[in-house]
Amino acid sequence: MKPSNLQFARGEAGSFTFDTGVLNGVLRQEGRSIGLIPVTYTADGSEIAGGEGLFNHYRVFIYGKRYGYGARRWPSTAELHTDGSVEVLWTATPDRPFELRATYRWVAPNAIDLVTTVRAETKLEAFEVFLASYYRPAFTDSRVWASHDPRWSPKAGFVSADRELGEWLAFPRDERGVHVIGDGRWELEPHPLGWTMMPNFALPLAIRRDPSSGLTVIVMTRRDDCFGIFTPYGEEKHISNYMSLFGHDIEGGETASARSRLVVLPDPSEEEILGITEAFLEGST
Repeated sequence: MKPSNLQFARGEAGSFTFDTGVLNGVLRQEGRSIGLIPVTYTADGSEIAGGEGLFNHYRVFIYGKRYGYGARRWPSTAELHTDGSVEVLWTATPDRPFELRATYRWVAPNAIDLVTTVRAETKLEAFEVFLASYYRPAFTDSRVWASHDPRWSPKAGFVSADRELGEWLAFPRDERGVHVIGDGRWELEPHPLGWTMMPNFALPLAIRRDPSSGLTVIVMTRRDDCFGIFTPYGEEKHISNYMSLFGHDIEGGETASARSRLVVLPDPSEEEILGITEAFLEGST
């Protein structure tokens, strides 16, 4: 059994609480289909999460269709498992021919894994779950690990989401990612959005950082599970970043899963961030 600090506990009104010794807070505040909020870094009391939280399931698409506002507005249920993980379930409906599950599991005092699973009832063409994270206003430094910086560097590295690059930046995985991002889904209501296409991501890795303290939140996914990493420019009011999961066809009766990880570190070096990311991509915990 996992140590108690790496387990969720039942909270009030359908929520789940955590206190890992490094982070404390709530998942599914008031039982809503949202992510981790509040999240407090206990060493100095810094608040990390904003909006509807870290690792919340937002827009859901197939080719030519958006499923309402997004999963964080759909009714869902949640179960606390004996290992301390929490599994969220959105059942299929006549308007949503798929079941969606999300399992949150602490893997270290500063790191949580999220497995997002879809079971299709009919064919889902270019299915996408847009995984969102929102931060407190201090986290204005937003970066994505890209194949190159279009302004000055031909080498892979972090590209800072500066306003000169655009308001909303999309870093695709490959040509397939470019195609899916641009297939018209982002023109659908509600709240259509235009993305500035950036270089491909070199690693499925993004960070948000508080420049004054150095406190950094790192988000990553498996390469094959994610076809795009997204962020507005750093100071834009949403203070967010996003990962587009799946992006491929899922046949009726089939199941697909995507694994993501979020890590919080105090002022990490680039080498530390890359080491953590490579360990995750290689399957280490």
